[in-house]
Amino acid sequence: MNILFFYAMELLFPAIMIWSIYAHIAFLKKLRSKRNYKGATLNITEKVIPERIIEPSTWMLTSILDIGRSLLGISILFLLFIRSKSDSILLHPKDSLTFFTVLFLCFPAASVAGHLFGSTIARAIQDHFSKMRHEAFSEQGILYGGRIIAWEHFRGYLVSSDRRYIYLMSKYYATAIGFSFAPTSNEDFDLVIGEIKKHLPNCDFTSYGQEVGIFTNVYFQSVLLLMVLLLIGLTGLTMSVEIGIILNSLLMYLHAIISLRIVNRIIPTDKLPAAEIE
Repeated sequence: MNILFFYAMELLFPAIMIWSIYAHIAFLKKLRSKRNYKGATLNITEKVIPERIIEPSTWMLTSILDIGRSLLGISILFLLFIRSKSDSILLHPKDSLTFFTVLFLCFPAASVAGHLFGSTIARAIQDHFSKMRHEAFSEQGILYGGRIIAWEHFRGYLVSSDRRYIYLMSKYYATAIGFSFAPTSNEDFDLVIGEIKKHLPNCDFTSYGQEVGIFTNVYFQSVLLLMVLLLIGLTGLTMSVEIGIILNSLLMYLHAIISLRIVNRIIPTDKLPAAEIE
């Protein structure tokens, strides 16, 4: 029974992880696909540029968060495939209630952890499967992924020195990029700039250098989150296998929820209204 239990867990975690990778890549491809938005004034298609190139500050933030979730996922792999071979409270259950309670909690925990670990892996490889992105402009804001990102979420726009990228700066953090564009041609570049100028002013990035911006706020929160949860997660490695799996899976879930809240402080993506499709 105990051997079958761990075999089932060792199959469940990677199976859910692989499914999650596939599901997240499929979702991203759908998110970036072309839609006929009602009221659109301009539709554009652009090549996806890796985040580490076009938005290095955002990439650093998401990388910090992804590292924390990945390490928690690796700790569960360690518990499942190494610790489970030699240590388990199920090998010597004190009573049937303990046995079935742990049995009942472990499978959902491994499923949640596998799903979150898979989504983290998908983020690292998603651009290899979805190389083009479609968006549109309207009087209300940017139309992307079936949502409206209102102009009011931005304080202005910036153009990179080589005129390759256009950045919309978040109004919530002075130095944070809320959205970016990488037009595929000079013609598209002029069209995008022309549309943005109707709604947002050009802003001087350097004038905000003395303000408390994204680095001392969001980055600090992310690193603190990573350290606190990992310290708790390390204690899970010293516990019995099943309790460690349950604890670290719970920490992964909390990490995902808090990470989303941190990122949404730049642009509240969880509150964006749906765009009308023709």
